[in-house]
Amino acid sequence: MDDIENRILETAREAFIENGYTDTSMSDIAARLNINRPTLHYYFRTKDKLFQAVFGGILLSFVPRIKETVTQRQRSVGERVADIVDLYYMVFTDNPCLPSFVLREINRDVDHFVGTLEALHIDNYVQELKDSLQAEMNEGHIRQIPLCHLFYTFYGMLIVPFVTRPLVNKLYPIGDQLPELLEDWKKNIVSQITHMLEV
Repeated sequence: MDDIENRILETAREAFIENGYTDTSMSDIAARLNINRPTLHYYFRTKDKLFQAVFGGILLSFVPRIKETVTQRQRSVGERVADIVDLYYMVFTDNPCLPSFVLREINRDVDHFVGTLEALHIDNYVQELKDSLQAEMNEGHIRQIPLCHLFYTFYGMLIVPFVTRPLVNKLYPIGDQLPELLEDWKKNIVSQITHMLEV
């Protein structure tokens, strides 16, 4: 990948996360880069292709590792959950506005969001995760619970510290203590999910 393509992806990532998919245009991205639109279109023919490239880069950097971690049945639930939280923390630390962006995009146009996941084949990883968890439940290795309850609990606990950070900082000034607070909060996530799943 050449330097201009890297610059396009980085600039587009910032623009999409800052303004959302709808309110970001190819002209906006070209202007930020100080290049013309034909140059931008040479690298990425459409905004959808650019959007997929940006978020494919982020998602594919960790989603396969989550699937790999979930399917390591020889490890305890707590160990697997702790590793998955660490993966998300790493991504959210590098992209702190990503959780808010994803929530906005889901509410703006869930079909476009899911279509992007399908275009990137992320839906295959999601299905494999669901199948693996359901198989463990069916075999009695973990407790039988609705997968949507697990989804709500895990992602609710995971993203609230990131999406509410400005409010929390106003109510309980945390300054630069977020990394320490997240490590403490991780224990709660691990404990709650372990309690839900362990037989």
